[in-house]
Amino acid sequence: MLSSVEHRDLVHRLNRSTFSDAGEYLFKHAILRDVAYETVLLRIRKKYHRLVALWLQKHSGERVSEFASLIADHYESGEDWQNAATWLIRSGRSAMETSAYIEAISRFRRALAVPEEIIDHTVRSQLHLDCGSCLEKLCRYPEAKAEVNEALAMAEENGDTGIAAESLLVLAWIAILTGEPGRAEEFSHRAFKKAKASEDSAILARAYMRMADFEEDKTYEKIIPYYRKAHSIYTELNSESGLAITLLNMGNVALTFDRLDEAEDFYLKSLSLYRKLGNRWGIANCLGNLGCVTSAGKEFGKACEYYRKSLDVSIRIGDREGEAICYLNLGQSFINLGEPQKALEYLLTSLEVSSSVGLIPLSVGALKFMSEAYSKQEEKEKAVLILLVLKNNDAFPENEKEKLNRSLAELKSSFSSEKFKHIIRQADSMDVSSIVTYLIKDE
Repeated sequence: MLSSVEHRDLVHRLNRSTFSDAGEYLFKHAILRDVAYETVLLRIRKKYHRLVALWLQKHSGERVSEFASLIADHYESGEDWQNAATWLIRSGRSAMETSAYIEAISRFRRALAVPEEIIDHTVRSQLHLDCGSCLEKLCRYPEAKAEVNEALAMAEENGDTGIAAESLLVLAWIAILTGEPGRAEEFSHRAFKKAKASEDSAILARAYMRMADFEEDKTYEKIIPYYRKAHSIYTELNSESGLAITLLNMGNVALTFDRLDEAEDFYLKSLSLYRKLGNRWGIANCLGNLGCVTSAGKEFGKACEYYRKSLDVSIRIGDREGEAICYLNLGQSFINLGEPQKALEYLLTSLEVSSSVGLIPLSVGALKFMSEAYSKQEEKEKAVLILLVLKNNDAFPENEKEKLNRSLAELKSSFSSEKFKHIIRQADSMDVSSIVTYLIKDE
């Protein structure tokens, strides 16, 4: 029969099949395929979809993950809801692990649409959490919080302390990113208690790392043990993904305390694991942070190479936070390279991206460097205005306030008394949001 339709030029056989033990044919036209499909009775069509799914499972062997989404599609079209749910979740997790977040969300939401009696409460709450985690990576924070809060409510209702702890950890991270440190600390403490109650060591490892942010003694010797504890747990569990994120975080701590050799070593080990796992989010983060190490060593040109590689990956996976950070780092590098105009171009882009998705701390960071770039460009009025607005809104960390006051004192000498008072009055009428809008429109 296949030979007959092939001779009539309706289908043709491919030279190489996706499966070595099979012949593969292709319709000559998509419209012909659609017409042929629609002629099959619906009840028979469902049966054929299930048969295709079974055939793919049988023949894909070690490549089964590659075909997981296709298998899920066929079970879904065949209304085999139990298998559809299983494969939708499996394909969603596979997409999530490789940072294909939009595809993962689609899979998880389709699994949630499966009849309620097919999926129990624990699986449903985990699916909401997975959706929320993917949305967080895409900086879609209101949607992310809605999904994670749904997961948290379901988990607490059903006494699932593990999912509750994970949900609280995601909410804590979103609070950090969006400039709510008080909420972040509250969520983190609640998560740590739930993690200990869950007796799930992997979740407890993540909770240890989050609690490091709230260690009162802000020294390397006091903070790094939290991450070593997590590293020990993941080593025992033989969890490469857990070790990758822990090493990335350990690099961040070392970098904060100017332990550059240690930071580079941590980042390179993390990068190796993320590449092995195919996790593009992790790869982008490691590349960007290696740029920060290089920049701290005054190799600004080399740092820019790392930032551009990180930016390319971040754009491809839709990580808006990663984009904003890369543009910010590129802007800082070009200030150091003595090119303030180029720096302003990158910093303005960082400001636009970070403000559009509610990344307040990153917006503040972009503003601080923009003030420095404006000053070097002899646009000192804008430089002073930014600093005054940030000062008025208490946007500077305590340890940076002395530097802020020094910068203001230096800039003040460039203006007459009356002009400086005028800038102060303008700053008094602005908050961080309005200075962002003003600068974006002006540029």
